[in-house]
Amino acid sequence: MAKVEWIRKLYAYNAWANARVLEAVSGLSDAQLHEDRAGMESIGETLRHIVRAQHSWWSFWTGAERIRLPELPKAGAMEAISEWFRGSHDELRAFVESLDDSSLEQTCQDTDDDGRPVTFRVWEMMVHVVNHGTQHRSEAAAALTVLGRSPGDLDFCDFVGASAPA
Repeated sequence: MAKVEWIRKLYAYNAWANARVLEAVSGLSDAQLHEDRAGMESIGETLRHIVRAQHSWWSFWTGAERIRLPELPKAGAMEAISEWFRGSHDELRAFVESLDDSSLEQTCQDTDDDGRPVTFRVWEMMVHVVNHGTQHRSEAAAALTVLGRSPGDLDFCDFVGASAPA
């Protein structure tokens, strides 16, 4: 499988896994979305963090203006979260479709948390974004499970099985 095909599959998985979490979250009240969890952000803020990171990296890769997401609204939080993910997935899908193997090997300069320059290949940053989302989806999934709203299995192999032709 060519590298670009692998990245496309990985980003399809990312959208699928996010959708499963959003489906589980859709039945929560605004109060539940905003409720702080022991030592962690609320479910709503965790989801906002995932989508904010997706958009920020997409902006970095494409040179598009970075849009600062508004604060999570006190009322209508689920609608805002869904809209943010829909827009982010549309941006990422179009970007991923525009890539080829050579564009994935291009390097980008960034800075680390201490301000030192670091260089990454595009594909390395793209894998990071999906992996970052996996970490935070698992945090949200654990909180949802406590609330009786587990999103179910989010494993890559489950995605592969769910997306295989019948």
